[in-house]
Amino acid sequence: MASFVYFVIDTCAAMNQVITGGITYIDVVKASVESLIKYRIRSDQSSNRPRERYMLVYYDFKNRRVCKSSLRETCDKLLTRLKFISCAGVSKLAQSLQETFEFINIARLSSGIESFSCGRKPMYIEPSAIIILTISRQTYNVTLNAMTSHREGMDLYAQPYRWDEKLFTIYFTSPRPMKNGTAGTCSPLNELSAETGGFVTSCSNVNHSVTELNRILDFVRRTSIRINIHIIKESSMRSEGRVNRDIPPEVDLPAEQRPAQRPTIYACLMHVPLNLVGVYSNWPIPESYNQLKIVDKIPPRLSIPNMAFDLDKPTKIVNQCIKPDIYSLENPVLFRNFRFLNEEADFEV
Repeated sequence: MASFVYFVIDTCAAMNQVITGGITYIDVVKASVESLIKYRIRSDQSSNRPRERYMLVYYDFKNRRVCKSSLRETCDKLLTRLKFISCAGVSKLAQSLQETFEFINIARLSSGIESFSCGRKPMYIEPSAIIILTISRQTYNVTLNAMTSHREGMDLYAQPYRWDEKLFTIYFTSPRPMKNGTAGTCSPLNELSAETGGFVTSCSNVNHSVTELNRILDFVRRTSIRINIHIIKESSMRSEGRVNRDIPPEVDLPAEQRPAQRPTIYACLMHVPLNLVGVYSNWPIPESYNQLKIVDKIPPRLSIPNMAFDLDKPTKIVNQCIKPDIYSLENPVLFRNFRFLNEEADFEV
């Protein structure tokens, strides 16, 4: 399955700062993206892998709008468009990111991959990587998590992203030591990247940024979805000492002195094996609302589904919901809990 890569480039005036040897931040961004695309195309052709699709998203201050390239553009047209990107004015990164999410979500609705009121199947996904290329000293006062849109179908989800879309942020810093302290961070982007299953990194030159971009695309190539797993009824396991060492010390207190138990939530990535012969893949995750109830409007769906597991009944839930699909979970704590309850569970860390 081909993955989709969206480069969201910050085109504020600060990107024209000279780093060293007359090279600016935007020059480093252009050289990094160009080198990455050429390298990935050669690598995909030599290994006969599905070719990745790329899109450039940036704000054009001359036309005062967000410009997007086509996913079907050739490599030459894409690189030509990349060379003519210019930087000026105040950062419009939030607007560019919002239109990127809108474009992806509208395309998903038109393709029919979103099946509302019928549950979600991990096999029906389109792995996407949204890579933000900006400078580290830039701060944003806009709350990216609360992006609202009036486009068609945008009210069907509570969040702008989806469970198979991951946001990555690359900060470009100066290779020279800064005189006015260290570079600042952008907390809204950090939080949004962590929520989607992505990560944040910083680079100072072209070679370093190409290495980080390759690491990001290799991470996305291994198809995965983001889920939240709720563990319920852990009291019996804690009293018998069958859970790992991550249990807080207050569980040893008497029942009347214990604080109110909060649901234990594990946010993890579930890797989905695609194009495998003989793998059972019909595992719909049910909706969070009652489908038998007649309502005038479907409530907005959470981008990351919440799945609840009762550890007091491991045989019924683990065997019927997880084992047939042979998925793998990236969470050692959750893995150890399930592995102890069922030694025959087919898990990978």
